[in-house]
Amino acid sequence: MENQTVKDKHFIEWFHELFGYCCYGTSEEYILQALATFFECCRKIHASPSYNYEELEEKLTPATAWLLIQIFADNNIISYGTSPRYAWLERRGILIKEFIEKHSIDDLLKMIDIDEKFSLCGTSFCNCDSYEIEITCPNPLFKNSKVSW
Repeated sequence: MENQTVKDKHFIEWFHELFGYCCYGTSEEYILQALATFFECCRKIHASPSYNYEELEEKLTPATAWLLIQIFADNNIISYGTSPRYAWLERRGILIKEFIEKHSIDDLLKMIDIDEKFSLCGTSFCNCDSYEIEITCPNPLFKNSKVSW
């Protein structure tokens, strides 16, 4: 992708790390639309944007809503007190929300459509400078990475 920023690269890597098994040209649009809808439902009510699970279920379907809640809780994108029915975005989630809101689904689709020349990093390996296994990539969207963008 021309004019790719560091934030673009971080989003591409994050998307492929969490949803990469789906990336064969069939499901990406559905996943990106679900992500956009999820984050659209996260509104700033208190200190951090939060959601109501009933709205997520209504707009996404209960199955999609709860799959995303599960994935996001496991990846430090959302946090909750006693129940994930009402959760809030962690800093990582806020970064992803802001990024998605700045792009159309078509732009995101073009962005994540990478070729073999693109060196992806993951949560357990880094290609930033050279390929290193069992090293934490500094991508702030990855679970267990330092969150700063």
